[in-house]
Amino acid sequence: MTDSVKVPFLDLRLREDAGAVREAIARVIARGWYVLGPEVDGFESEFAAASGARFAIGTGNGTDAITLMLRAAGIAAGDVITKFDGQAVDSSDTLGQLILSNAPGETATVTVIHSGGESQTYDVTLGVRPLPTPTASP
Repeated sequence: MTDSVKVPFLDLRLREDAGAVREAIARVIARGWYVLGPEVDGFESEFAAASGARFAIGTGNGTDAITLMLRAAGIAAGDVITKFDGQAVDSSDTLGQLILSNAPGETATVTVIHSGGESQTYDVTLGVRPLPTPTASP
């Protein structure tokens, strides 16, 4: 696993990897693969390796990432998360804020009402998503 890197929120200035980023953008435009494709495959492989995971999945946004995480945990469409660590959840934005208010490694209790009406409580440990080390692409 790599050391974590602090990334300022919404700091989109070019950095030392600007050339590699421009090359990647040019490859995407030249190939016409704006969704999925070889660039995403490469990102997922590199991210999995950098984070020590067997697999990684690139998503279009944070909501998609949360949706996939919930489905992997057995929470499906129609189920409703009603509490996160004792606090009411009234929207996906609230859930995201509650998750972000906890540090990686902390545990939380999540209460879910499944589509059939039964309530279930999950104890979860929050993880960290390390940033991959930028590499130049061939």
